[in-house]
Amino acid sequence: NNGKKTIKVLTKDSEKYLEVKEKTISDTIHFYGNTRNSITNILRGFNNPILKSFIKETDILDRCLIASEIYEEIMRNDSIQCENLRAFIYACQKASDMFDSVENKLNVEFAKKLFMSIIAFCLRKKKRDNVLWGNNKYTYSSDLGTSKYPLLDYCYYFICVQYNYPKELKTAEQNFIEQKELDEKQEHLNADLRIIYSFYESNETDIVNAIKNIKKSLSDISSIKPSQYGKLANYLIAIKDAKVCEDDIDECKRLMLKNLSGVKEDITRRISFHDGYELNGTAKKEFNVNFFGTANACKYAIPKMKKNGKIIVISSATAIFPVPFKAYYSASKAAVDNFARALKMELSQTGIQVTSICPCDIKTKFTENRIKNYKTNERYGNSVQLSTQPTEKTEKRRMKCNVAVKKIYKICEKKHLKPRYIVGTEYKILNIIRRLFSVKIMDNATTKLLYIKENKKDSK
Repeated sequence: NNGKKTIKVLTKDSEKYLEVKEKTISDTIHFYGNTRNSITNILRGFNNPILKSFIKETDILDRCLIASEIYEEIMRNDSIQCENLRAFIYACQKASDMFDSVENKLNVEFAKKLFMSIIAFCLRKKKRDNVLWGNNKYTYSSDLGTSKYPLLDYCYYFICVQYNYPKELKTAEQNFIEQKELDEKQEHLNADLRIIYSFYESNETDIVNAIKNIKKSLSDISSIKPSQYGKLANYLIAIKDAKVCEDDIDECKRLMLKNLSGVKEDITRRISFHDGYELNGTAKKEFNVNFFGTANACKYAIPKMKKNGKIIVISSATAIFPVPFKAYYSASKAAVDNFARALKMELSQTGIQVTSICPCDIKTKFTENRIKNYKTNERYGNSVQLSTQPTEKTEKRRMKCNVAVKKIYKICEKKHLKPRYIVGTEYKILNIIRRLFSVKIMDNATTKLLYIKENKKDSK
């Protein structure tokens, strides 16, 4: 045909003949066991090397993996629901003919995608679904195959009108390989971005490597979309404040500005809006451990709990009496306390009891291991450092661990739990006082006790 495309159009009589012929083919094939075994046996009956390569992959029980995938993801697909084995044989024959028409061997992954989409299409045809390409009901190739294995238009015409143009198939294969390489490159890039966006949970080595990889990616303007620059820059600035990879981050900034110089104005406006870096690493960790750790433990425990079960949540006295310069800790413990109260109401009809225990200052290594950040501005001066002194001075007078454990255990043994328990005489008295006075008075009293102002005479 001198390189021109040839399309065969079947008459109605020819279509009827093919339909009758399809009904009678391979009636002598024996299908053993279940559908998966039958699929495997059918595939073994074809001599095409690509089809044979598909059945080589097996699980630990020596079962054919692709047979299970065909059954679960194609035949049992919600929009297909067809296990007709004659239609499957027809799909295998069409795929085998197509693969044989190509001189050079096709990429195995590409061939598998074609094969799976052909199976889906042939099953749809068997069900007499409206599978006309370009029909209003079936606009997309995923509607002729599946969302995971969309049907290539070349396959459609090869099956329906015997259209065969191998060069076009090889072009599609090349496009598939290029896209796969791009996806793999993007996957590595996404891994680096995830490390940057959660740098407070990552180690320094991973952060350094991620920044170097991102710097390399920014050399290619197509690797990272300019719309991501705003968020990326924000996190890089936060990392730079920690004195990590300062030179590499400066280079990233230079590359981003260079890339943005050729971007349209409407895009550069959009990159200003992003979720950004909100809490410092310590704050995130406190909420992750104190609040989200508690919430996740309850999430997985509750479905397995029975009536008369108990959920004991350990909060802190700071949930009721917040302390200056421990804002994140106080907030995280208040979140735990309110979570327990809400959960108690939610589970009130299940017979599961919930309580929040708010211990006082307990003699542990809490103060010793506390991360002390005295980096402040002129407004606070030395107040942050000075305000930790009262807490450190009372270390020896704190409740011993064994005493606290006995009190908490005694609470757990109670038949009926209150919404909240305060452990520690001092804080129990404070709680009574709190009910007599306004929040303003209580906060002012706490500030006077624990907020030590810098002595301006000494500072001079």
